[in-house]
Amino acid sequence: MCFLQLTTEISIVVLLLGTITGSIAQVGEAGAIGLTSIWPNTPGALINGSGRLLMVLATAVVIWPLCLVSRLRQLEYAGMVGTVIVLWLVGVTVVEASINDLPAVRDGEFAAVGLSSIGLVSQAVSVFGFAFYIQPVIMPLLEEMPAGQLGVKLTSYSTRVVVLVNSFVIYGLTGFFGAAMYGTSTESNILVNQWLGGGVAQGILNLSMTFYLAMALPMLEFPTRHTIDGWIPERWATNKRLRHLVVMTTIVVFCLVIAVAWPASSGYILVVTGATGVCMVSYIIPVVNHLLLYYSRSKIQKLRKMENERDPESKQFQLIVYRKERKPGTIWYIVEVLREIFLPVLVLAVGIFCSVASLTTL
Repeated sequence: MCFLQLTTEISIVVLLLGTITGSIAQVGEAGAIGLTSIWPNTPGALINGSGRLLMVLATAVVIWPLCLVSRLRQLEYAGMVGTVIVLWLVGVTVVEASINDLPAVRDGEFAAVGLSSIGLVSQAVSVFGFAFYIQPVIMPLLEEMPAGQLGVKLTSYSTRVVVLVNSFVIYGLTGFFGAAMYGTSTESNILVNQWLGGGVAQGILNLSMTFYLAMALPMLEFPTRHTIDGWIPERWATNKRLRHLVVMTTIVVFCLVIAVAWPASSGYILVVTGATGVCMVSYIIPVVNHLLLYYSRSKIQKLRKMENERDPESKQFQLIVYRKERKPGTIWYIVEVLREIFLPVLVLAVGIFCSVASLTTL
């Protein structure tokens, strides 16, 4: 295993473990608020410690059983239900902030456009990066997609929809309208703020989001286990079902223990995860891979070139062409430099800067 591959896999595991841990903590936070909103006399054992017991119950009843699935696409229906719940949250945030005339913007507490704190902006960029890290989930999913060009096209278009429409729009709308409603009082977990006037309505919303978060975690555990499986020698685990059970349980219990040990810290956990794992997976690794492929310096390209030189007549070792042929002319040269070199390097620089700044300003 080469250094870059190992670095990528470690980054993916760090990213996903941090995300699972932060989400389990959010399950406790949102669930505790939901229960107290509906039932003010909720027993303290259920909600103390930002819902520690709720984290354990959700893990045992929802998360762990769903993680037993052997194929990622078996979770499609859970994903559909979760999408409806998230859209409900987005709608509540947008409508309630708009009805109240965007109070934080109106009062000048929250600038719709502006930079007031480099630390807060950097943390926001680190968390916002979660909208773009679909790559780890896609890798194991490729094995379940139809073979050939059909599978490639389905995966490609689905990825664009998820990233550019689903995640990007949801993150943007929820973040902006949530801050426009509560300004500096906006919690790192927006479900902690009051919506729908509090009471039973908010309780139902929070419990629905708690259910969504619990259902979503198996989709993150699957690629985590998929990556870790590659580190385990086959001779150590010939029983694939047993290996699945052991690795999955270890991942889930590890994340649960951290979440229970540091409850009410989901925001900080996700910021740190965003500044480390998300930075690597969403900014550094894709840009480095792009530049290596663009300049034909990747390992697979070098290998194919050597094989092609050894046997020029064989069609088995076709060269991997990544760099598209450019139209003649200075203008097209400038366009190519901007698109293929300048913009990726800019993304890399912004990602690294914001990640370092968010970690140093926590």
